[in-house]
Amino acid sequence: MQILFGAAFANLARIKKLTQEEISIIGRSTAGRTLYYGGIAFMFIGLLIVAFPLLDQLSISTGNPIPNLDAVNVGFVLVVSVVGVIGVGSLVKSYMDMTSIKRNRKSYSLPKQT
Repeated sequence: MQILFGAAFANLARIKKLTQEEISIIGRSTAGRTLYYGGIAFMFIGLLIVAFPLLDQLSISTGNPIPNLDAVNVGFVLVVSVVGVIGVGSLVKSYMDMTSIKRNRKSYSLPKQT
C-alpha cells in the first residue's frame, strides 16, 4: 500500500515539477501528521479495547494463510485506516499547503531593486 502511494506521489511530483525542497517539506509534514493523528487513533482504539475487550476478539476470516492477512480484525482495520486514510489525507493536505504557500509567495513578492 505504501509503495503504491509513494509511486503516486512521485508521479504527482514529476508532473507538477516540484523542487527537491518542496518534496522534502511535503514529506516531512506528511510524516508528522500521519504519526500524530495515527498515534491518536492507536491510543483511542487501545482505550476502546481496554474498556470493551470483546472488540479485540472480533474478526472476519479471509481464508488467506499468511499471518496478519488471515483475518480482518481491529488491528488490520486500524493499520489500514492509519496508512490509507490518515496517510493519504496528510499527503493531500501537505500538497495543498505547499501550493498555497507558493501562490502566496508569488502574490506578495517584492519588486526587484535596481
